[in-house]
Amino acid sequence: MADLVGEKKTKITSDYEFIKEIGSGAFSKVYKARHKLSKALRCVKKLSKKDLTEEEKEKLIEEVSILKTLDHPNILKVLEFYQNEKYFFIVTEYLEGGELFDRIMEAQSFTEETAVATMEQIMSAVVYLHKHGFIHRDLKPENIIFETKDPNSKIKVIDFGTSCSYEKGNKLKKKLGTPYYIAPEVLKRNYDEKCDVWSSGVIMYILLCGYPPFNGPNDKVIFQRVVEGKFSFPEEDWSGISKQAKDLIKKMLTYDISKRAGAQECLMHEWFKLKGTQNVPVNSTKVLNNLKNFRSEFKFQKAVLLYIISFFDMKDEKDELYKTFKQLDLDGDGQLTHDELMVGYTKTMGEEEARKEVDRIFKTIDVNGTGAIDFTEFLLATVNHKKLLSQERMTQVFKMFDKDGSGTIDNEEIKEFFSMSGQDSDGFVTELIDEVDKNGDGEISFQEFKEMMLKIIAKI
Repeated sequence: MADLVGEKKTKITSDYEFIKEIGSGAFSKVYKARHKLSKALRCVKKLSKKDLTEEEKEKLIEEVSILKTLDHPNILKVLEFYQNEKYFFIVTEYLEGGELFDRIMEAQSFTEETAVATMEQIMSAVVYLHKHGFIHRDLKPENIIFETKDPNSKIKVIDFGTSCSYEKGNKLKKKLGTPYYIAPEVLKRNYDEKCDVWSSGVIMYILLCGYPPFNGPNDKVIFQRVVEGKFSFPEEDWSGISKQAKDLIKKMLTYDISKRAGAQECLMHEWFKLKGTQNVPVNSTKVLNNLKNFRSEFKFQKAVLLYIISFFDMKDEKDELYKTFKQLDLDGDGQLTHDELMVGYTKTMGEEEARKEVDRIFKTIDVNGTGAIDFTEFLLATVNHKKLLSQERMTQVFKMFDKDGSGTIDNEEIKEFFSMSGQDSDGFVTELIDEVDKNGDGEISFQEFKEMMLKIIAKI
């Protein structure tokens, strides 16, 4: 969950060590940084306020606001947001695998098996965005980044600077996007969320043959060919590509928006079932048991667990749990519904017992009340809590709360910490302290904090 994102009141250099500059734009610089307490690597985007118009500042805040609400395995996670008089700082997870664009350039074209795995992740992110009322509007290989340099690394969709919220049935007018990938209806300034499907179709086409379906020597010619919307599959480059791949591309690059497939329909296409890449058997019994046995009686417990999951390096365990999450996620949209969990549990218990169990799981784990379990909420209940709540890690987290180093967490420190989640009301903070403050002194000692967190382990 990205709910913990918000404007931090402290200086960014109090929390982060800047290691080196790894990128720059007209008005921004991007740094590799290390969180001082957790030691986790992060990416920090620094933007100069004096170089931004008021409209651009508002768009930046909107971009952060959008990313705050998103929790999907294939969408960049924003962790923190800082500002001072001169700069904005956006802290995100650190991705070191490079752009999809660079991998295409290196490989010229992908194997169809690799393309299946890549497009499945892209379309899962697009389905999730559309279900939550957002359009990306600039999907392209440069905005798709690999988590690591591993050939089988997960990908993440980034750069939500042109994204916006939308209401189903409404048409948008603003011309945004990039030549090659822009949909014809965007050029005509009358479009909806299916412009993302078109852009994804262009990406898929390029993955399979190494060049775009609408090409030209300059932007004017490219736009003209996009508006015409005619493309083909030249035999010399496409003879070895499956008919299912070509069929899906045709559905994604259908000129008539009313006839173009939606993102969910695309993700359910038979092409994604090719070559067995998406249906690797996973033993989900242990994970489902962890989910069933998870108990958390305190809001504070869950908030701290979510913070640890977001801020500390747990890549190997997250990757392993992701396999089970994907197996349970039957429609591939990056979240688990009540019905999807029912399918998992009715394999091992009766339907009525399964329904009671799933109802309880949702009540406990659906922290943001969306009616679906997001990936981070899933991790909340299924990670190895004994490993997660080591003495060292609890000490580190306690220090993150205890800004003045007094050895206790007071009302103001909790309020500052949770101001990031938008839950900074005095009533909410008082409720958190009352849950844990055994001796009634209005503060939480490390011992009280530790006892509260270890109750999670005792219940499992």
